[in-house]
Amino acid sequence: MGTLSFTIYEGASSAHTQRVREPDVVALEALLRFCGVPSTAVRRLPQGTPYMTDRLVLPVLHIHRLPAADDNQDAINIVVSGWYAIRSALVSLGVLSVGQCAAQAESLVSMVRDRLDLGRLYEWWHIEANYLGMTKRYWADLHQLPFLARWSVPRQEREAVRTRLLMQSAAFRQLLRRSRTGTNTSAEFSSLFEHDRQRERLASVWSSPSSATASVPATDAEASAEAEFWMLEIEPMLEALEATLGQQLYFQTNKASSEPTDTIERSNGPTSAPGYVDAVVYGHLVVYLQTALPAGSRMRALIEQRPVLLHYVQRIQSTYMGEEAAAVPSPTDAGANRSVYARTGPHHVASGAFETAGVAETTGPSSKSMTPEEEAAYERRLANRTFIWLAAGSFIFYALFGAALDFRIGED
Repeated sequence: MGTLSFTIYEGASSAHTQRVREPDVVALEALLRFCGVPSTAVRRLPQGTPYMTDRLVLPVLHIHRLPAADDNQDAINIVVSGWYAIRSALVSLGVLSVGQCAAQAESLVSMVRDRLDLGRLYEWWHIEANYLGMTKRYWADLHQLPFLARWSVPRQEREAVRTRLLMQSAAFRQLLRRSRTGTNTSAEFSSLFEHDRQRERLASVWSSPSSATASVPATDAEASAEAEFWMLEIEPMLEALEATLGQQLYFQTNKASSEPTDTIERSNGPTSAPGYVDAVVYGHLVVYLQTALPAGSRMRALIEQRPVLLHYVQRIQSTYMGEEAAAVPSPTDAGANRSVYARTGPHHVASGAFETAGVAETTGPSSKSMTPEEEAAYERRLANRTFIWLAAGSFIFYALFGAALDFRIGED
Protein backbone atom coordinates (compact mmCIF):
# COMPACT_ATOMS: atom_id res chain seq x y z
CA MET A 1 0.00 0.00 0.00
CA GLY A 2 1.30 3.47 -0.87
CA THR A 3 2.23 5.81 1.93
CA LEU A 4 0.27 9.00 2.45
CA SER A 5 2.22 12.23 2.65
CA PHE A 6 0.88 15.59 3.73
CA THR A 7 1.98 19.15 3.03
CA ILE A 8 0.55 21.87 5.26
CA TYR A 9 0.62 25.38 3.83
CA GLU A 10 0.66 27.43 7.00
CA GLY A 11 0.43 30.87 5.48
CA ALA A 12 2.49 32.11 8.41
CA SER A 13 3.09 35.83 8.68
CA SER A 14 5.81 37.71 10.50
CA ALA A 15 4.08 40.67 12.11
CA HIS A 16 6.61 42.94 13.81
CA THR A 17 8.84 40.62 15.85
CA GLN A 18 6.77 37.47 16.09
CA ARG A 19 5.51 34.71 13.85
CA VAL A 20 1.71 34.66 13.89
CA ARG A 21 -0.29 31.60 12.89
CA GLU A 22 -3.96 30.78 12.62
CA PRO A 23 -5.37 28.47 15.34
CA ASP A 24 -6.72 26.00 12.77
CA VAL A 25 -3.23 25.60 11.26
CA VAL A 26 -1.74 24.66 14.63
CA ALA A 27 -4.71 22.37 15.29
CA LEU A 28 -4.16 20.54 11.99
CA GLU A 29 -0.49 19.90 12.77
CA ALA A 30 -1.48 18.53 16.17
CA LEU A 31 -4.26 16.37 14.71
CA LEU A 32 -1.93 14.64 12.26
CA ARG A 33 0.51 14.00 15.09
CA PHE A 34 -2.26 12.60 17.33
CA CYS A 35 -3.47 10.31 14.52
CA GLY A 36 -0.07 8.63 14.39
CA VAL A 37 1.16 10.20 11.16
CA PRO A 38 4.98 10.16 11.35
CA SER A 39 6.74 13.49 11.23
CA THR A 40 8.62 12.38 8.12
CA ALA A 41 5.30 12.17 6.23
CA VAL A 42 4.26 15.73 7.14
CA ARG A 43 5.84 18.71 5.48
CA ARG A 44 5.15 22.22 6.73
CA LEU A 45 5.60 25.18 4.41
CA PRO A 46 5.33 28.74 5.71
CA GLN A 47 4.26 30.04 2.32
CA GLY A 48 0.80 29.67 0.86
CA THR A 49 -2.25 31.90 0.95
CA PRO A 50 -6.02 31.33 1.32
CA TYR A 51 -6.29 31.99 -2.43
CA MET A 52 -4.78 28.58 -3.21
CA THR A 53 -8.30 27.08 -3.30
CA ASP A 54 -11.76 28.39 -4.05
CA ARG A 55 -12.71 28.24 -0.36
CA LEU A 56 -10.36 31.14 0.49
CA VAL A 57 -9.58 29.85 3.98
CA LEU A 58 -6.69 28.33 5.89
CA PRO A 59 -5.36 25.77 6.58
CA VAL A 60 -4.54 24.33 3.17
CA LEU A 61 -3.55 20.64 3.10
CA HIS A 62 -2.03 18.84 0.12
CA ILE A 63 -2.58 15.07 0.34
CA HIS A 64 -0.41 12.90 -1.88
CA ARG A 65 -0.05 9.15 -2.31
CA LEU A 66 1.74 7.08 -4.93
CA PRO A 67 0.46 3.48 -4.98
CA ALA A 68 2.94 0.66 -4.69
CA ALA A 69 3.63 -1.68 -7.60
CA ASP A 70 1.40 -4.44 -6.17
CA ASP A 71 -1.28 -2.05 -4.96
CA ASN A 72 -4.65 -1.69 -6.69
CA GLN A 73 -5.47 1.65 -5.08
CA ASP A 74 -5.51 4.82 -7.13
CA ALA A 75 -3.01 7.59 -6.67
CA ILE A 76 -4.11 10.55 -4.57
CA ASN A 77 -3.15 14.12 -5.31
CA ILE A 78 -5.66 16.56 -3.84
CA VAL A 79 -5.61 19.94 -2.13
CA VAL A 80 -8.18 20.60 0.59
CA SER A 81 -8.75 23.79 2.58
CA GLY A 82 -10.87 24.63 5.59
CA TRP A 83 -11.09 22.76 8.87
CA TYR A 84 -14.23 20.71 8.27
CA ALA A 85 -13.31 19.84 4.68
CA ILE A 86 -9.92 18.58 5.86
CA ARG A 87 -11.54 16.61 8.65
CA SER A 88 -13.87 14.89 6.16
CA ALA A 89 -10.92 14.08 3.88
CA LEU A 90 -8.94 12.55 6.76
CA VAL A 91 -11.94 10.46 7.78
CA SER A 92 -12.49 9.18 4.23
CA LEU A 93 -8.81 8.19 3.99
CA GLY A 94 -8.94 6.35 7.31
CA VAL A 95 -6.44 8.65 9.01
CA LEU A 96 -9.04 9.92 11.47
CA SER A 97 -11.60 7.56 12.97
CA VAL A 98 -15.29 8.36 12.68
CA GLY A 99 -15.80 7.70 16.39
CA GLN A 100 -13.70 10.71 17.33
CA CYS A 101 -16.09 12.99 15.44
CA ALA A 102 -19.20 12.09 17.43
CA ALA A 103 -21.85 14.65 18.33
CA GLN A 104 -20.40 15.40 21.76
CA ALA A 105 -16.96 15.95 20.27
CA GLU A 106 -18.35 18.26 17.58
CA SER A 107 -20.17 20.31 20.23
CA LEU A 108 -16.88 20.98 22.02
CA VAL A 109 -15.16 21.80 18.74
CA SER A 110 -17.94 24.22 17.80
CA MET A 111 -17.77 25.86 21.24
CA VAL A 112 -14.05 26.52 20.84
CA ARG A 113 -14.06 27.61 17.18
CA ASP A 114 -17.30 29.62 17.20
CA ARG A 115 -17.59 30.97 20.75
CA LEU A 116 -14.23 31.00 22.51
CA ASP A 117 -12.49 32.36 19.40
CA LEU A 118 -14.63 35.50 19.61
CA GLY A 119 -12.16 36.73 22.23
CA ARG A 120 -9.28 36.46 19.77
CA LEU A 121 -11.27 38.24 17.06
CA TYR A 122 -12.16 40.99 19.51
CA GLU A 123 -8.55 41.52 20.58
CA TRP A 124 -6.97 41.22 17.15
CA TRP A 125 -9.48 43.20 15.11
CA HIS A 126 -11.56 45.49 17.35
CA ILE A 127 -8.95 46.97 19.69
CA GLU A 128 -7.37 49.79 17.74
CA ALA A 129 -3.83 49.46 19.12
CA ASN A 130 -3.69 45.74 18.28
CA TYR A 131 -5.17 46.25 14.83
CA LEU A 132 -2.67 48.95 13.86
CA GLY A 133 0.27 47.34 15.63
CA MET A 134 -0.12 43.72 14.49
CA THR A 135 -3.30 42.55 12.77
CA LYS A 136 -3.26 44.93 9.83
CA ARG A 137 0.23 43.94 8.73
CA TYR A 138 -0.39 40.28 9.56
CA TRP A 139 -3.50 40.11 7.38
CA ALA A 140 -1.83 41.92 4.48
CA ASP A 141 1.20 39.60 4.58
CA LEU A 142 -0.97 36.51 4.98
CA HIS A 143 -2.96 37.29 1.83
CA GLN A 144 0.09 38.70 -0.01
CA LEU A 145 -1.79 41.88 -0.82
CA PRO A 146 -0.31 44.35 -3.31
CA PHE A 147 0.97 47.64 -2.00
CA LEU A 148 -2.11 49.77 -2.70
CA ALA A 149 -4.51 47.16 -1.24
CA ARG A 150 -2.79 46.97 2.15
CA TRP A 151 -4.95 49.79 3.51
CA SER A 152 -8.40 49.00 2.12
CA VAL A 153 -8.63 45.19 2.28
CA PRO A 154 -7.69 44.79 5.99
CA ARG A 155 -10.20 47.51 6.82
CA GLN A 156 -12.93 45.64 4.96
CA GLU A 157 -12.02 42.45 6.81
CA ARG A 158 -12.13 44.35 10.08
CA GLU A 159 -15.66 45.51 9.37
CA ALA A 160 -16.64 41.92 8.48
CA VAL A 161 -15.20 40.63 11.77
CA ARG A 162 -17.02 43.33 13.71
CA THR A 163 -20.23 42.39 11.95
CA ARG A 164 -19.71 38.78 13.04
CA LEU A 165 -19.18 39.96 16.61
CA LEU A 166 -22.38 41.98 16.41
CA MET A 167 -24.31 38.97 15.13
CA GLN A 168 -22.96 36.46 17.66
CA SER A 169 -22.33 38.47 20.81
CA ALA A 170 -25.00 40.37 22.70
CA ALA A 171 -22.29 41.69 25.04
CA PHE A 172 -20.44 43.22 22.08
CA ARG A 173 -23.63 44.97 20.99
CA GLN A 174 -23.95 46.41 24.49
CA LEU A 175 -20.32 47.54 24.32
CA LEU A 176 -21.01 49.52 21.14
CA ARG A 177 -24.18 51.03 22.59
CA ARG A 178 -22.36 52.30 25.68
CA SER A 179 -19.41 53.68 23.75
CA ARG A 180 -19.13 57.18 22.39
CA THR A 181 -19.73 55.83 18.88
CA GLY A 182 -22.81 53.90 19.95
CA THR A 183 -25.07 56.78 18.94
CA ASN A 184 -23.40 57.16 15.58
CA THR A 185 -25.89 56.25 12.87
CA SER A 186 -23.32 55.83 10.10
CA ALA A 187 -22.41 52.35 8.93
CA GLU A 188 -18.69 52.98 9.33
CA PHE A 189 -17.01 51.65 12.45
CA SER A 190 -14.58 53.90 14.28
CA SER A 191 -12.24 53.44 17.19
CA LEU A 192 -13.85 53.46 20.62
CA PHE A 193 -10.78 54.68 22.47
CA GLU A 194 -7.74 56.85 21.99
CA HIS A 195 -4.57 54.76 21.90
CA ASP A 196 -2.89 56.21 24.99
CA ARG A 197 -6.05 56.15 27.05
CA GLN A 198 -6.80 52.62 25.93
CA ARG A 199 -3.36 51.29 26.85
CA GLU A 200 -3.38 52.88 30.29
CA ARG A 201 -6.82 51.47 31.04
CA LEU A 202 -5.96 47.98 29.78
CA ALA A 203 -2.74 47.97 31.78
CA SER A 204 -4.62 48.70 35.01
CA VAL A 205 -7.57 46.40 34.37
CA TRP A 206 -5.78 43.40 32.85
CA SER A 207 -3.03 43.31 35.46
CA SER A 208 -5.56 41.52 37.68
CA PRO A 209 -8.36 40.08 35.52
CA SER A 210 -10.22 38.69 38.54
CA SER A 211 -10.76 42.21 39.87
CA ALA A 212 -11.52 43.76 36.50
CA THR A 213 -15.08 44.72 37.29
CA ALA A 214 -14.10 46.12 40.69
CA SER A 215 -11.37 48.33 39.23
CA VAL A 216 -13.58 49.84 36.53
CA PRO A 217 -15.03 53.23 37.51
CA ALA A 218 -18.79 53.36 37.58
CA THR A 219 -18.78 56.38 35.27
CA ASP A 220 -16.74 54.60 32.61
CA ALA A 221 -19.49 52.86 30.66
CA GLU A 222 -17.08 51.73 27.96
CA ALA A 223 -14.82 49.90 30.40
CA SER A 224 -17.69 48.24 32.23
CA ALA A 225 -19.20 47.07 28.95
CA GLU A 226 -15.87 45.59 27.88
CA ALA A 227 -15.54 43.80 31.22
CA GLU A 228 -19.03 42.37 30.69
CA PHE A 229 -18.01 41.10 27.26
CA TRP A 230 -15.22 38.99 28.76
CA MET A 231 -17.31 37.94 31.75
CA LEU A 232 -20.36 36.89 29.71
CA GLU A 233 -18.84 35.60 26.48
CA ILE A 234 -15.34 34.24 27.13
CA GLU A 235 -14.96 33.26 30.79
CA PRO A 236 -17.89 30.78 30.70
CA MET A 237 -16.24 29.02 27.75
CA LEU A 238 -12.94 28.67 29.61
CA GLU A 239 -14.74 27.45 32.72
CA ALA A 240 -16.62 24.88 30.64
CA LEU A 241 -13.37 23.59 29.15
CA GLU A 242 -11.77 23.43 32.57
CA ALA A 243 -14.74 21.55 34.04
CA THR A 244 -14.94 19.14 31.09
CA LEU A 245 -11.25 18.29 31.34
CA GLY A 246 -11.27 17.94 35.12
CA GLN A 247 -8.71 15.38 36.25
CA GLN A 248 -8.48 13.73 32.85
CA LEU A 249 -5.35 13.85 30.78
CA TYR A 250 -7.15 14.75 27.56
CA PHE A 251 -10.67 15.61 26.47
CA GLN A 252 -11.32 12.38 24.58
CA THR A 253 -10.48 9.98 27.39
CA ASN A 254 -12.36 9.04 30.56
CA LYS A 255 -9.33 7.83 32.49
CA ALA A 256 -8.52 9.97 35.51
CA SER A 257 -5.12 10.04 37.15
CA SER A 258 -4.73 9.43 40.88
CA GLU A 259 -1.20 10.83 40.91
CA PRO A 260 0.40 13.82 39.18
CA THR A 261 0.22 13.56 35.41
CA ASP A 262 3.86 14.56 35.03
CA THR A 263 4.96 11.61 37.18
CA ILE A 264 2.90 9.11 35.18
CA GLU A 265 4.12 10.31 31.80
CA ARG A 266 7.71 10.60 32.93
CA SER A 267 7.77 6.96 34.06
CA ASN A 268 5.43 5.23 31.61
CA GLY A 269 4.90 7.65 28.77
CA PRO A 270 1.43 9.00 27.92
CA THR A 271 -1.31 6.89 29.47
CA SER A 272 -3.80 7.73 26.73
CA ALA A 273 -3.59 9.46 23.38
CA PRO A 274 -5.34 12.78 22.69
CA GLY A 275 -7.86 12.96 19.90
CA TYR A 276 -9.75 15.20 17.53
CA VAL A 277 -11.14 17.54 20.20
CA ASP A 278 -7.73 17.90 21.83
CA ALA A 279 -6.20 19.06 18.55
CA VAL A 280 -8.74 21.89 18.26
CA VAL A 281 -8.49 22.94 21.91
CA TYR A 282 -4.70 22.82 21.89
CA GLY A 283 -4.42 24.74 18.61
CA HIS A 284 -6.51 27.61 19.92
CA LEU A 285 -5.12 27.79 23.44
CA VAL A 286 -1.50 27.75 22.33
CA VAL A 287 -2.11 30.60 19.85
CA TYR A 288 -3.84 32.64 22.55
CA LEU A 289 -0.89 32.09 24.89
CA GLN A 290 1.94 32.68 22.44
CA THR A 291 0.67 35.64 20.41
CA ALA A 292 1.90 38.86 22.02
CA LEU A 293 -0.28 41.86 21.25
CA PRO A 294 0.79 45.53 21.43
CA ALA A 295 -2.00 46.38 23.90
CA GLY A 296 -1.69 43.15 25.88
CA SER A 297 -3.94 40.11 25.84
CA ARG A 298 -6.86 39.66 28.21
CA MET A 299 -7.39 36.19 26.75
CA ARG A 300 -3.90 35.14 27.76
CA ALA A 301 -4.39 36.55 31.27
CA LEU A 302 -7.63 34.59 31.71
CA ILE A 303 -6.00 31.33 30.58
CA GLU A 304 -3.05 31.89 32.90
CA GLN A 305 -5.52 32.04 35.78
CA ARG A 306 -6.47 28.41 35.09
CA PRO A 307 -3.58 26.03 35.88
CA VAL A 308 -5.58 23.05 34.59
CA LEU A 309 -5.56 24.46 31.06
CA LEU A 310 -1.93 25.56 31.30
CA HIS A 311 -0.81 22.09 32.41
CA TYR A 312 -2.89 20.61 29.60
CA VAL A 313 -1.13 22.68 26.93
CA GLN A 314 2.30 21.98 28.43
CA ARG A 315 1.55 18.24 28.57
CA ILE A 316 0.71 18.07 24.88
CA GLN A 317 3.71 20.19 23.94
CA SER A 318 6.23 18.12 25.86
CA THR A 319 4.74 14.74 24.94
CA TYR A 320 3.71 15.13 21.30
CA MET A 321 4.86 18.38 19.72
CA GLY A 322 8.49 18.31 20.87
CA GLU A 323 10.83 21.01 19.65
CA GLU A 324 8.36 22.26 17.04
CA ALA A 325 6.35 24.10 19.68
CA ALA A 326 7.42 27.29 21.42
CA ALA A 327 7.39 27.39 25.19
CA VAL A 328 4.22 28.18 27.13
CA PRO A 329 4.56 29.90 30.51
CA SER A 330 4.09 27.68 33.53
CA PRO A 331 1.49 28.57 36.19
CA THR A 332 4.24 30.00 38.43
CA ASP A 333 5.65 32.04 35.57
CA ALA A 334 2.14 33.26 34.77
CA GLY A 335 1.89 34.92 38.18
CA ALA A 336 5.26 36.56 37.65
CA ASN A 337 4.17 37.79 34.25
CA ARG A 338 1.07 39.38 35.75
CA SER A 339 3.18 41.30 38.28
CA VAL A 340 5.45 42.58 35.50
CA TYR A 341 2.34 43.33 33.45
CA ALA A 342 1.02 45.61 36.17
CA ARG A 343 4.36 47.35 36.64
CA THR A 344 5.44 48.04 33.08
CA GLY A 345 2.22 48.01 31.07
CA PRO A 346 1.01 45.65 28.34
CA HIS A 347 3.23 46.99 25.57
CA HIS A 348 6.44 46.13 27.41
CA VAL A 349 5.16 42.71 28.43
CA ALA A 350 4.27 42.00 24.81
CA SER A 351 7.82 42.82 23.77
CA GLY A 352 9.29 40.60 26.47
CA ALA A 353 6.96 37.74 25.59
CA PHE A 354 8.66 37.40 22.21
CA GLU A 355 11.89 36.42 23.97
CA THR A 356 10.27 34.03 26.45
CA ALA A 357 8.45 32.28 23.62
CA GLY A 358 11.72 31.75 21.80
CA VAL A 359 10.70 33.67 18.71
CA ALA A 360 13.52 35.34 16.82
CA GLU A 361 13.22 38.99 15.94
CA THR A 362 13.27 39.65 12.22
CA THR A 363 12.68 43.36 11.81
CA GLY A 364 15.22 46.14 11.71
CA PRO A 365 16.06 48.51 14.55
CA SER A 366 13.92 51.29 13.10
CA SER A 367 10.73 49.21 13.31
CA LYS A 368 11.51 48.06 16.84
CA SER A 369 11.87 51.67 18.03
CA MET A 370 8.53 52.76 16.56
CA THR A 371 5.30 52.58 18.50
CA PRO A 372 2.14 51.34 16.71
CA GLU A 373 0.87 54.93 16.49
CA GLU A 374 4.13 56.14 14.92
CA GLU A 375 4.12 53.23 12.49
CA ALA A 376 0.50 53.94 11.53
CA ALA A 377 1.40 57.59 10.88
CA TYR A 378 4.39 56.45 8.80
CA GLU A 379 2.15 54.17 6.73
CA ARG A 380 -0.30 57.01 6.17
CA ARG A 381 2.55 59.22 4.93
CA LEU A 382 3.61 56.48 2.54
CA ALA A 383 0.05 56.14 1.28
CA ASN A 384 -0.27 59.90 0.75
CA ARG A 385 3.08 60.02 -1.03
CA THR A 386 2.04 57.16 -3.31
CA PHE A 387 -1.25 58.88 -4.11
CA ILE A 388 0.55 62.13 -5.01
CA TRP A 389 2.98 60.33 -7.33
CA LEU A 390 0.15 58.45 -9.03
CA ALA A 391 -1.86 61.65 -9.48
CA ALA A 392 1.15 63.47 -10.91
CA GLY A 393 1.93 60.57 -13.25
CA SER A 394 -1.67 60.46 -14.48
CA PHE A 395 -1.62 64.22 -15.17
CA ILE A 396 1.67 63.98 -17.10
CA PHE A 397 0.37 61.02 -19.12
CA TYR A 398 -2.81 62.90 -20.03
CA ALA A 399 -0.85 66.05 -20.91
CA LEU A 400 1.41 64.11 -23.29
CA PHE A 401 -1.05 61.71 -24.88
CA GLY A 402 -4.48 63.12 -24.04
CA ALA A 403 -4.89 65.10 -27.26
CA ALA A 404 -4.11 62.10 -29.48
CA LEU A 405 -6.42 59.95 -27.41
CA ASP A 406 -9.30 62.42 -27.74
CA PHE A 407 -8.71 62.69 -31.50
CA ARG A 408 -8.90 58.91 -31.97
CA ILE A 409 -12.05 58.66 -29.94
CA GLY A 410 -13.59 61.45 -31.98
CA GLU A 411 -12.67 59.76 -35.25
CA ASP A 412 -14.36 56.53 -34.17
